[in-house]
Amino acid sequence: MSEENNTLGMQMLNIELQKVSLGALILALGMLVDNAIVVLMES
Repeated sequence: MSEENNTLGMQMLNIELQKVSLGALILALGMLVDNAIVVLMES
């Protein structure tokens, strides 16, 4: 049921799965860069 609700919500907001995947990738890269900066600052 949850998957059906998600699909319906994405259709109503006109969001494609590619946009969601791209957003997740950007978020993951941002976290990676942030962690790398913290590691460099600690050493």
